[in-house]
Amino acid sequence: MVTRCLVAELKKHPENSDIALMAKRLEHIPCSHGDAHVSAAECIASVVAENATAEVKYFVATQNNDIQQKVKHMIGVPLLFWY
Repeated sequence: MVTRCLVAELKKHPENSDIALMAKRLEHIPCSHGDAHVSAAECIASVVAENATAEVKYFVATQNNDIQQKVKHMIGVPLLFWY
């Protein structure tokens, strides 16, 4: 699953064009940022935090250090590290 902010960030870098195309095919999680895109790290952290008490829970799997730092202190959010 991806957010609109994450896809927008991928599109900013030409070397990620294939990844951005694949990401567009994944299920999109609605974020509260609308067209005012924020960084992928901020967006993912806010979506996970907003849904921390909801029935739907997320886990985060990433190699991105910014996302890891924002999510690792969230109680009840599993974080999968890839090395």
